[in-house]
Amino acid sequence: MKARNAKKLDFEQKQEILKNKRCCFTCLKFGHQSKVCKSNVQCLLCNKRYWALMCPELPSNKMRVKTPDLVEKRDVSLSNHCAAKVFLQTLQVNIKAGGKTRRVRAFIDSGSQRLYLLKKTAHEMNLKFIEIKNIIHSVFGGSNLQKQDHRVYEITLQNGNSGFSFDIQVLDQPIICGKIPRINKGLRGK
Repeated sequence: MKARNAKKLDFEQKQEILKNKRCCFTCLKFGHQSKVCKSNVQCLLCNKRYWALMCPELPSNKMRVKTPDLVEKRDVSLSNHCAAKVFLQTLQVNIKAGGKTRRVRAFIDSGSQRLYLLKKTAHEMNLKFIEIKNIIHSVFGGSNLQKQDHRVYEITLQNGNSGFSFDIQVLDQPIICGKIPRINKGLRGK
């Protein structure tokens, strides 16, 4: 199984090919099984014992895409309708650390697995980092992997109205997203 061909296959297909060819699920070589494999392979995404190509956490391994035969279909559902304006989930929260409090606008990305804070905000609040983590970012199907060092900060996230708060760890990031415009007052819920 060549890597360029394997990228096109879903996780079950990759497993089936390895099984049929009697290859190791860890190192992908013929002649032995994973439980007796002596290879020091480590996944770049989850640090478990297999190649990243075989990682169940790889976005391309999570989704099963079935391509239809050459049949033209017209989809009239609203799920594929693209409106001129898209409303992103944001909220105003207070962050507290090192005796300082700052009101920030939090962008909620339900697909993210970590929490990030702008590097600029951490610098302006003079936050002290507790460790540095080297993280590999996988974007758009896992094809582009980039290693990046992030400073880890411990902050308290607080709702400005109710006083509810909790401690969390966040990673610094120079840019989190582009400019998010505010909603016009006429479009806000009452």
